Amino acid sequence: AQALQVALSGQRRRLDLGYCQQGRFLITAGVGLDAEAFRRLDPKLKRLVGQLAYYGTFIQTLLEFQPKEVTVDWDGGHFQGLVYLVMVVNCDPSAGTPLRLAPAASPSDGLLDMLIFGARPPFDLPKKLGLAVLGQLVKDPTVLQYRTRSVTVTAPTAVPVELDGDYHTETPVTIGLEPGAVEVKVP
Repeated sequence: AQALQVALSGQRRRLDLGYCQQGRFLITAGVGLDAEAFRRLDPKLKRLVGQLAYYGTFIQTLLEFQPKEVTVDWDGGHFQGLVYLVMVVNCDPSAGTPLRLAPAASPSDGLLDMLIFGARPPFDLPKKLGLAVLGQLVKDPTVLQYRTRSVTVTAPTAVPVELDGDYHTETPVTIGLEPGAVEVKVP
C-alpha cells in the first residue's frame, strides 16, 4: 500500500547511472578481487542460499588471489601498481551489507567515488573490513580515494570486472557516469 502511495504521489528524483562497456550499474563496479569472487560464484548456489554463497567464495578467492598490476587513469589522476581491488562507487553499497565503503558517495552528484586497495598482505584485510563497517576507510592510508567522472583501468593481463555484484567483463575498461539517467519516485 505504501509503495503504491509513493508511486502515485511521491516526489521525482533523478539518479546517476554508471556504465562500463555495454553494462550499467547503480551501486558499484569492481576490478580485481571482488570481481574474481563473483566470476567464481556458482549461480545455482547463489539462487539457493542468496548472499551467503558469496562469503565462502570470497574467502576462497581471497586466499588464492594474487594482486594485479594495473594502470588507472581518472580526471586529473594516474596510478600504476599492484592492487587487490579498484572499487568504483556511485552510491554507498551499505544496503544488505555491514560494509560502508564510501559513505559520502551520492547517487545524484554526477561523480563516482573510487577506492584503490593496494597490494597489502591479506592479514591486513580484517583492519580494512573493520574500518569499512565503521565507514572510516578514509582513515586508512593504504586505500587511495578519489572523486571523478570517469575511470579507465588497463592491465598487462586480463583482470575481471563486476557490476553491482555480477561478473561482467575483463580489463581494459572505461567506467563512467550518466548523470540523472534514472528517474525514481521517493516519499
